[in-house]
Amino acid sequence: NILRMSVGLLIPIVVGIVMNRYVDTSKLSAFILSVGIYTIVYVLSMWTMAMNAYEKDIVNRFFRKMRRK
Repeated sequence: NILRMSVGLLIPIVVGIVMNRYVDTSKLSAFILSVGIYTIVYVLSMWTMAMNAYEKDIVNRFFRKMRRK
C-alpha cells in the first residue's frame, strides 16, 4: 500500500518540477494557474492511485454533506 501511495505522489512531484522549470511564476496569473493545475493533478493522482475505498468514502460523504447545505 505504501508503494502505491508513493507512485501516486510521484506524478505531482514530476509535474511540479516541470512547472517550476518552464513556467515563470513571477506573474500572479501564471502562479495562480500553476497552483490550480498542480492541485488538480495532485487530487486526481491521490484519488486514483493512493486512496483506498474507505478514504474515498470519507471524502465522498464530506462533499455530499456540503452539497446538501
